[in-house]
Amino acid sequence: MSRLEQVMIAALAAGLAGSIGCETQRAGGAGDAQPEDRGPPETPYDGGGCTPAEQQVIPLCRLDAGPDAGPVADAGASDAGAGDGGSGDGGEGGPDDAAAPDMARPEAPPGCVPDLTGLGELSADLCYAYCGGGWNSDPICQVVAGGLECYWPEWCGVGRRPAGATPVEGATVADLGAWLGAAAGLEAAAVGAFEALAEHLRDLGAPADLVAACQAAAEDERRHTEAMRALAQRYGDDLRPWVAPTPTPSRFELALDNRLEGCVGETFGALVVAHQAQQAQDPAVAEAMAVIAAEEAAHAHLSWRLAAWLEAGLSAAERAALDAAVAAKAATLNVPQMAPAARALVGMPDAAAAQAMAAALAPLWALSPAAALAA
Repeated sequence: MSRLEQVMIAALAAGLAGSIGCETQRAGGAGDAQPEDRGPPETPYDGGGCTPAEQQVIPLCRLDAGPDAGPVADAGASDAGAGDGGSGDGGEGGPDDAAAPDMARPEAPPGCVPDLTGLGELSADLCYAYCGGGWNSDPICQVVAGGLECYWPEWCGVGRRPAGATPVEGATVADLGAWLGAAAGLEAAAVGAFEALAEHLRDLGAPADLVAACQAAAEDERRHTEAMRALAQRYGDDLRPWVAPTPTPSRFELALDNRLEGCVGETFGALVVAHQAQQAQDPAVAEAMAVIAAEEAAHAHLSWRLAAWLEAGLSAAERAALDAAVAAKAATLNVPQMAPAARALVGMPDAAAAQAMAAALAPLWALSPAAALAA
């Protein structure tokens, strides 16, 4: 067994152990009969998708024009409702109320913020209220000189995203079906990514087995697209396409994309899908993810094989640049911020489980490709 396989197995175990109530998330608990499949219930969902990290500073308001007196006017009231499953409207909903959204959130953030320097660390709900939701995730925020800095971390999901790919509908994903539709679109984009990768490798004179493996991976992604599209339709949505430029990358650019989208993104994504296969309450999701997880793990292994071949032709400075880029990307890994009911349905790891998996993978990303593939 290679070091890559050993670390991935350990990281998945860490993620499952880090999930809150992971032994009881599956409906009925271990050993109990599964409930009748009555189709997907309507559930709240916050955030999701996959785009590069974004950053923005919301400026301080002028003294003669304060912010809109919406949900952030009473900081104490909003802060009291913070947290996963909290109620921001003063009602009785809470973590055990699976049908209630996490909070009543505004449609748009105010255009400026008051002086927040005395409040300390802001809650997740206040961050959302001031910064607004992004396509990829809910924001992280901190008070800075001149306003509030909002940062939306990257969540890469599963699949090899082509360089520069963006969703056609650049709006916040509003529900679980829409997120599944975006995930289906990302799988479809991965088809083109692997096909283009095979062509670029052929042009560089790569071994035939690597080219063939990329072509086979493209066929895997076609099946993943149909599986995810079926799940999106099950939840009342459909495939949401992505668009991407078609550049001709240099060897270094190809190696960089492979390290980030393959060695980091697909390796982490394969564990996320494996977690979903084991934890999803919806039997249709669990079944689909079990198949996808095995193939995504094979794609992750392929990425490390590609890295070993591509990086053999790079300079020491270029390889150092790859290592720095990997460290930066690994620090931004995240998962969609779902309400508890939605997260349980699709088996998505919570923040603690995702952080545990990323931390367990960190030693792997510090290795050279050859060392990762070695037994």
